[in-house]
Amino acid sequence: MDLREHVKQGNRLYLAIILTYIVLNMGVQVIAGAFHVRFTYLQLLLIAQIGYASPAIVYVAKKKQPLRECIRLKKLNLLTVVSLVVFAFSVMPLMTLLNMLSLLISRNHIQATVDGMLNQTNFFACLFAIGILPAILEEFVYRGAIYNQHRKGSVIKAILCSGLFFGLLHMNINQFSYAFAMGIVLALVVEATGSILGAIIVHGTINGFSVTISKLQPYFEAKMQNATGKAIDAAASVSRESILAVLPSYVGLAVIATLFAGFLLLLIMKYNDRLDHLIKRLKSSTEEKSVPFLDVSFVLAVSIAVGLMLAQEFLM
Repeated sequence: MDLREHVKQGNRLYLAIILTYIVLNMGVQVIAGAFHVRFTYLQLLLIAQIGYASPAIVYVAKKKQPLRECIRLKKLNLLTVVSLVVFAFSVMPLMTLLNMLSLLISRNHIQATVDGMLNQTNFFACLFAIGILPAILEEFVYRGAIYNQHRKGSVIKAILCSGLFFGLLHMNINQFSYAFAMGIVLALVVEATGSILGAIIVHGTINGFSVTISKLQPYFEAKMQNATGKAIDAAASVSRESILAVLPSYVGLAVIATLFAGFLLLLIMKYNDRLDHLIKRLKSSTEEKSVPFLDVSFVLAVSIAVGLMLAQEFLM
């Protein structure tokens, strides 16, 4: 199979995921309306995660290749795992900064889902549904099945597509802002470790920490209220004015943390003997401009995703 066909397969798979997203949403609405079914946040999230992953599962099964090769599954040693957890915490300030910037023009779509799930179910079910399951399934799809095909055409283009595809499927401007950056970071983690497990660890750590903070937030608010004698309104504290007030100081924190994260990722690459390999691949990517990533599937998938994202943001 030539390089162009590998890229086409990755694009077709993403288009299949976007179409699955549409069918699933329509199906849920039809069932809810016809049978007066009220889906919980947990049920909706599980349906979405398993549904979006199904095209990639079918694709990998049809490949009839060892899973290790198809999604680059390789064991990681303990030092690498610990380093990746530290790395995950190091990139969180950057993701938070991008989230803050996006909230100046968009709404926080995910917080209501997290709070709703925490109210409807226990913490551990929420941690599994938001922290662990998406880390496994989304990395299997984006940094596994799709990225593994794209990188055969060009590593640089594959890394950028990893961010674009991952960001767009969140279907709102707020999540797109940091999911785009996170998709790029996670693709770099796969290159740094040579394994999809690296991306799963980083992704799971970030998501799990977010769920834990949301669970502990009422406790912290109660403590602050007892200490100050004033009620704390978390929703009011995330106003445009409050974001602009803390933004300058947070930019500095994000820059320092991101520089440390980049240095740590470099050390992880060297420790796993991946740095020289990545440099060679990046050099070869500049010579592979004849392998275009744009095709009918790419244009259709991205156009549909952008349309849905804008509709979700401004019409719903």
